[in-house]
Amino acid sequence: MCSRMEKELLIEEVSVVSAFIGYRFRKDEPVPEEFLKTAEVRRFLYATSPELVDAEKIRKELAALKQPFLNKPIVFP
Repeated sequence: MCSRMEKELLIEEVSVVSAFIGYRFRKDEPVPEEFLKTAEVRRFLYATSPELVDAEKIRKELAALKQPFLNKPIVFP
């Protein structure tokens, strides 16, 4: 369960992770599953009442999605 404000912060965190991953793969490469999963998390957050969102679980999932890209350089298009 989380508050409305915490839900808004989670939506922002999803955007940050999505951008982080997006800058680390070339546009001519297949889109990483982690990048697609951030879109799923975002859709879930928008469609779900704050009372049904487990903020800690979402944060752990975002950290796991970001992990494979931590040591990759930024790739410009």
